[in-house]
Amino acid sequence: MTNKDPARLDLNIPRYDKLGDVEHGFTLTGYSLNIKGNVYGEIYSRQGRVDISGNVIQGTVTNRDGPIDIGGFISGSYIESIAGEVHVRRAENSKIRAKKVTLSEARNCTVLAEEVEIGFMQNTVVTGKHIHVRTAAQGSGISEREENLVIVEVPDVDSLLGMIAQQQALLVEVGRLLKKNLGQLQDDMARKKTLNEVARVARYFAGLRQIQKLKQSGQKINASTLNVFMLEKQKISDELLELMSLENDIKQLRDAVRTDKKKLEEGMALKSRHEQKLRDLSCRINLDILNVTGLTVVRKRIVGSDIPCLLDMTNSVQLRRELGFLGDEQDRLFNAAKGKLHWEFTPVCPL
Repeated sequence: MTNKDPARLDLNIPRYDKLGDVEHGFTLTGYSLNIKGNVYGEIYSRQGRVDISGNVIQGTVTNRDGPIDIGGFISGSYIESIAGEVHVRRAENSKIRAKKVTLSEARNCTVLAEEVEIGFMQNTVVTGKHIHVRTAAQGSGISEREENLVIVEVPDVDSLLGMIAQQQALLVEVGRLLKKNLGQLQDDMARKKTLNEVARVARYFAGLRQIQKLKQSGQKINASTLNVFMLEKQKISDELLELMSLENDIKQLRDAVRTDKKKLEEGMALKSRHEQKLRDLSCRINLDILNVTGLTVVRKRIVGSDIPCLLDMTNSVQLRRELGFLGDEQDRLFNAAKGKLHWEFTPVCPL
């Protein structure tokens, strides 16, 4: 347990139960955190569950890969579990990011997830692949938004395929250079081995090692020995020059091979990410709002190779700016002020 800062507690135990509130300005970090009280500060869980029996008010709750369950309500807060689920009874003026979000009630919120279940929402922004809402209403609030906004993200297939093709071309070129450099490296190392095995070259290096040992031991080297050694060196001057050139070439080729391998790994990873992005965006989208009683707008957001998905945006300023860009009529799929909404879309994945 680390507690050098009185406003910070970092725990290395598998589970921690706290009786009482996490106060404003206090940061609690650990595993499987069970808070029997309210949260006004910050909570970070590395894994396991986060259970909060009370409310989260102007606080932050983050769980790296596990569920978050909040028994009370959240207000002015940030809740995140990218690889897990978030369950909240009531939320207002808050942002929630998770793989799956279940909310009984959401007012003036931003909900970013793959799967969203909301009982009642008002003046709320929602994005996801599977969205189910019982009631979507409109009312006054502190946010500037006067409607519910549902954002569905669809792939810019041409952009993503273009980037994938570009990466494939780069991989082919890097692979060609790597093969060429490996072949030259093998040839140079074989030539170096052949030269070192030539009898007079081998005698020279054997003599060189002997002289170095004598120098290290402090023994005097007589003139005749040095003369013989220098004569041997003169006889193989061409071979020594070639060996020096080979050593330099081999070093450069090894550096080039390392660089080529790194470029190949990075290029393959980037190509794989774009392919996975296209597959993810090509998943079937389901939107169901059973009862619309206030203006609800459904807009599309086209995601290309250089545009991140909303769920991947961790910067609040970037996210607000991106949401502000949504509003042109060409982005609007449809809207309703009453009745119900149902929409299904399955993009075609060319991979």
